[in-house]
Amino acid sequence: MFRSEYADVPPVDLPIHDAVLGGAAAFGDTPALIDGTDGTTLSYEQVDRFHRRVAAALAEAGVRKGDVLALHSPNTVAFPLAFYAATRAGASVTTVHPLATAEEFAKQLKDCAARWIVTVSPLLD
Repeated sequence: MFRSEYADVPPVDLPIHDAVLGGAAAFGDTPALIDGTDGTTLSYEQVDRFHRRVAAALAEAGVRKGDVLALHSPNTVAFPLAFYAATRAGASVTTVHPLATAEEFAKQLKDCAARWIVTVSPLLD
C-alpha cells in the first residue's frame, strides 16, 4: 500500500454540490467555466443559478433521492451544470463516456440501475 508523506485530507461532510458551489455567489461575475472549443463562458453566479434551475426541473420531472442519473455528455460547460443539478435533486450520477458503444452503455445502465439519462443532442442516437 502506498502512503503519502502528507497528512490525510479530512472528508468533506457536505453534499458535493454544496462543497463545490457553496461559495460560488461570492465570486459573482468571475469566470467559472470556459468552453475551450467555442469560448462559451459562465460566471460563478450563472453556474450557481443555472444548476439550481436545472435541479428544480429535474425534481419536477420526478428525480428523487436515491435515483441514479446517467450523464452521457462530452466535456462542455453543460456537463458540470447537469452533474451538480442532479446531485442537488438527490440523485447519484454515473458518467457515461460519450464514445461508449450501445452495448457498453446498456451494461452500465443495468449495473447501476439508472432511471434517468441526460445527454446532448448529438448523442441522442
